[in-house]
Amino acid sequence: MATKNFLPAAVAAMPCALAALGALAVAPRTSRAAEPHDPPRQPPPEARTGASGGDSAIAQTLFNEGRALMSVDNLAEACTKLAESQRLDPTPGALLNLAVCHEKQGRTATAWAEYSDVVALSRRAGDAERAQIAAARIALVEPRLHRLSIVPAAPDRQSDLEVRLDAAPIGRAVWGVAIPVDPGAHVIEAWAPGKRPWSRALVASERGTTQVVQVPPLEGEGGSGVGPAAAPSVERGASGPSAAAAIGEPGRRARVATALAVAAAASLGAAAYFGLVARADWRERNDHCPAGACDAEAVQAWQRARTFAWLADGAAALGLVAAGIGAYLYTAGRDGGPPAPGRPARAGASITVGVGGATLGYRGAF
Repeated sequence: MATKNFLPAAVAAMPCALAALGALAVAPRTSRAAEPHDPPRQPPPEARTGASGGDSAIAQTLFNEGRALMSVDNLAEACTKLAESQRLDPTPGALLNLAVCHEKQGRTATAWAEYSDVVALSRRAGDAERAQIAAARIALVEPRLHRLSIVPAAPDRQSDLEVRLDAAPIGRAVWGVAIPVDPGAHVIEAWAPGKRPWSRALVASERGTTQVVQVPPLEGEGGSGVGPAAAPSVERGASGPSAAAAIGEPGRRARVATALAVAAAASLGAAAYFGLVARADWRERNDHCPAGACDAEAVQAWQRARTFAWLADGAAALGLVAAGIGAYLYTAGRDGGPPAPGRPARAGASITVGVGGATLGYRGAF
């Protein structure tokens, strides 16, 4: 009888159980991976790379700290921690967060490449949701990429030509290809044995533009070492600021020479002033020494005259030294290097400092 009473009750409860299972099947997922900056770090088992337990724990800690810093827009430190977390224990989740951090920093090309890696890794691991998130970010970043196309002239006739972008070699297969670069300053260099190296500095902007850089044929005789280029010329990007860091050595010499000239003028002016004051005090001393009998005011005037005379001598010496060094830097900056054989030397300044003082001279052929 108990069994007969149980069966009708179980049959009656079946619709309620089925309804509960259906509700669980259609309930929304609670994973935070739907937010582009907040996917879980832990990847599926097949995506792990075999990091040691210690490295994995450190990586998780850095990942958590990096996420917290990114939430308060401390991007520089956040990206550093996320990058180290990814280095210690590479996972698609950590790489996705790192890409978001770089995107927030404005490093669009770096973020674009990292998002692309996340798509590939996630698809390989069967994580369609994360792959979809990264693909959506790529679609947003790609129109903002600034691209560079480096085109050497007559590459077939320059078989030993080496081209570098920010010190990284650019292979021949990449020549003429529009490659994404992060916004900011970049330096392109070209070098070949026996040729003068060439370089150009430019500033890339974030406007979805492609900038073509023509590398001219290298000419002349250059060094035999490997590739440090000469001081780069400056080229502006589509809307970037000027690259002040690319100013060459002559420009720095001219600025230093100008500063020294101003200092020399100020020192010589001070020397003239101190000399006039010393002369006035000496006259006052003479006024208080009638017939060779000097009073107390004469002694004080003499002491002041001696002090100001020393100040005048020191200021004059500093002014002459500053003027001499400034003249040397100015003429050295105008001189392109040592004179060719048979060519007279150019004019220049000469400074000699000895125990008894300094001598300022000017030498050269006119």
